[in-house]
Amino acid sequence: MRHSQNNLDNPESPKSSGHRLFTIRNDARLTQAQFAHSIGVSPAACNAYEKGKRSLPAKAMILIGETYGVDINWLLRGSGVKYFGGDVDLVDEFFTRLVLHIEERNISIRAERVGAVISRWTNELKRGRVVEFEHVAIRVDLLKD
Repeated sequence: MRHSQNNLDNPESPKSSGHRLFTIRNDARLTQAQFAHSIGVSPAACNAYEKGKRSLPAKAMILIGETYGVDINWLLRGSGVKYFGGDVDLVDEFFTRLVLHIEERNISIRAERVGAVISRWTNELKRGRVVEFEHVAIRVDLLKD
């Protein structure tokens, strides 16, 4: 007996992160291979992300946010607005520092957790509040797997 998929799990559903990833690629008018290259993954991996077979890694989420101006909260959860209209330089600096922090400390952390940290930070930024990176770093250190 085959189980019906929840809309959040169904990659064809507009509520799935795979479908949202597809929309970003489609908006940019890129092939999977072009899009995959722009976010540092293989075309096969990109296909798996769009189909909901694999989770998008944190680095790729960050690159999507930086390269395409996509709100990470929207990409992960489908809430908020698709394209971020905030201070791009500030967001770029935050993403860069976050990736460096994770890499320098060799932190093992699930992509969903990194996405949640990014989402929370960008939401605070949208409200006009800038959270100091040191506070974010402490949270990341506590969330490691």
